[in-house]
Amino acid sequence: MKCKNLLCIFICVGYPLMSFCQTTSSDSTILQKKIVLPNEQSYHIGNGKIFIYTKPKSFSFLTNLPKDFVGIAKAPFKKNAVKPVLLVAASTALLVLLDQPMIDGVEKFSNNIHLNADENYKDILNIKMGKTDISLFKAPKNINTALYQLGQGFPSLLIGAGLFTYGKIHKDYRALSTANQLAESFIVMGVGTQFIKRITGRQTPVAATQRGGAWHFFPSFKNYQTNTPNYDAFPSGHLATLMSTVTIFTENYPEKNG
Repeated sequence: MKCKNLLCIFICVGYPLMSFCQTTSSDSTILQKKIVLPNEQSYHIGNGKIFIYTKPKSFSFLTNLPKDFVGIAKAPFKKNAVKPVLLVAASTALLVLLDQPMIDGVEKFSNNIHLNADENYKDILNIKMGKTDISLFKAPKNINTALYQLGQGFPSLLIGAGLFTYGKIHKDYRALSTANQLAESFIVMGVGTQFIKRITGRQTPVAATQRGGAWHFFPSFKNYQTNTPNYDAFPSGHLATLMSTVTIFTENYPEKNG
C-alpha cells in the first residue's frame, strides 16, 4: 500500500472528525484539588496545579466502554457542541474537496526527493507454526514505512505496555491511568472508525477509479472484507490512533509538552 498517499488522506479527512470524537471517548481520572486522600497520589505539574489520581480499577478500560460509546453518541447533540460540530463538518467537507490536489502535491514532492512509496519491512522475530512462519515483530526498512507504522498502533501499544509495567513496579497511579486510557481509546477508536468506514465506503488512492476516489456508501460486508482498499479510506484509523495517543499523553503529562 502506498504510504505517501495514505498519509495525505489521513491529514485531509481523518483529523477533524476523530479529534472531535477523542474529546468524548474516555473519562479521565484526573482531578484538581488540594486535599490528597490516603488512596490517592498527587503530581505537581507546574503553575501551582496538582493532578490527583486514584488507582485504576482492574479492567476499567473495558468496563468504561459502554459509557464511552454513549458519551460519543450524545456529544454532538449537546448545546455546547453546536459550534464544534459545525466546525468539524465544514473543515472536513473543505478538506475532502481539496485532498486530491494535496495528494498530487505530496506525490510530486515525494518523487522529487525519491521517497519510496511502498511498505518495506524486515522480519525481526518470527515463530513457526507447522509450515507457516508468523512474524511477531518487523522493523521498517524505509522512512515511509516508519511513518505508516506510527499509525498502526504498535508503537502506542508498546508505550502503553511500558507505562503499565512502570506503574505496576513503582505503584505509579498516573502511569497506570495513562496506560488504561490508551487501551480504552484504542478500542473506541477502532470500533468508531470501522463503523464509519463501513458507512462511507470511500476508495483509498491506490484503489481509486476516479480522482478523489469513489464513495460506495454502505458496502456489503462481503465486499468490504474481500476488497477492503475499495472502501476504507474514510476516516483514518491510523491517524485516529496516533492523535488519540498524543491527546492522552498531553492531558496526563502536560508538564512534558515544553
